[in-house]
Amino acid sequence: MFQILFFRIKDIIFLGILKKTFCIKCLIFTVFDYLKNKKDLLTA
Repeated sequence: MFQILFFRIKDIIFLGILKKTFCIKCLIFTVFDYLKNKKDLLTA
């Protein structure tokens, strides 16, 4: 579960460095999105 989140964060950072447009806001939104989706899966 956390491995998926870790890999996603790593991908965002990696892509951000490549594009030079990495921002903390994008990372936070992705984490919130992941947690929200996980909650939806648990309640479904």
